Amino acid sequence: MRHRPLLAVLAALALLAPAAPARAAAPHQLAGVPAYWAPDAHPEEFVRLAQNVPAVELVVVNGSASRAESPFDPAWASAVSTLHDAGINVLAYVDTGYLGTTGHLTRTGSTAAADWIAQAKADIDEWYQLYGPAGLDGVFLDQTVASCDQADAYAELSDHLSAGHPRDMVVINPGVGVGQCYEPIADVIVSFENTWAAYQAHVPLAWETAHPDPRKFWHLVHDAPDAAAMAAAVARSKANNAGYVYVTDDTLHAGGFPWDSFPAYWHAELAALAGVADTVPPDPPHGFTASVQPGVVELSWRNPYDNVAVADYEVVNGSVSLGTCYPNRFRVTGLAAGTTYRFKVRARDVSGNIGQYRAITVTTPS
Repeated sequence: MRHRPLLAVLAALALLAPAAPARAAAPHQLAGVPAYWAPDAHPEEFVRLAQNVPAVELVVVNGSASRAESPFDPAWASAVSTLHDAGINVLAYVDTGYLGTTGHLTRTGSTAAADWIAQAKADIDEWYQLYGPAGLDGVFLDQTVASCDQADAYAELSDHLSAGHPRDMVVINPGVGVGQCYEPIADVIVSFENTWAAYQAHVPLAWETAHPDPRKFWHLVHDAPDAAAMAAAVARSKANNAGYVYVTDDTLHAGGFPWDSFPAYWHAELAALAGVADTVPPDPPHGFTASVQPGVVELSWRNPYDNVAVADYEVVNGSVSLGTCYPNRFRVTGLAAGTTYRFKVRARDVSGNIGQYRAITVTTPS
């Protein structure tokens, strides 16, 4: 999948080359989400992401200590499997601390590059030991050194993953443009991570704007205050040849990341990334089933197809709406014994298109 890095001299030339004119914007982009919120506290938010396929393709999961959550935690495993089973590539967060070049310390207090590499390898192994069976699809190597003189260290980490999981992804996050030496090392490069204000002046490197595959690059933009700012950032990201994008109104705050909550304009963002005039409603939910107990019905269904992304579901009892939900399941309580009910469910997509109902008739026990 990946190859050894290119010659450093080629990378240096790429860095020195003047910025190329922006490519014609490829309209269809996908969301890559750094989901730095705890699944034991917010499980519904991972369920919500799982509904947002195909618009969401990459999600980073992170432990509470910026490593695999240990000992094994069922909530983290459930988040991984929920996303993976929906068709999303789930990436495990691995800190590389800029290999100590900026003074970052390993957990043992070292700034040595060799110790950072050893820790990153151990973190990769721990993630896969604990949560690999749940459906991990790769690693997200954070705080990556941008200069080509450290590229071989990341090639070593890439090879370490490939040795046990040859089909899994390597994503690196220098947060800035890097030399083309990194192209064969990483499947995806986070070449921008900064504020919305900084993004207004961002000019990608020449090899990035000229690259034939926009999904080589991922831009992370925070502090975008409203939907208009988000739309401007998405439009700029298309011209910047970024195939994966995430824009949020979250801010860099004390004790946290700017990636620990959904933006208020999330559905509008998914529609903007798609770049199409979305008038197609989602399919009716598939596999609509009911589990009946005295006074209680558990409804469930499979994710329906939508050309952009499903937003949520409406559940109806007869002609009375019971409300909307993100999960593809709904629990109805307080039902009378020995009574027949007709339940319906339909999906709504992120552009507001509403699909047709799928119905089921059940009778509660006497």
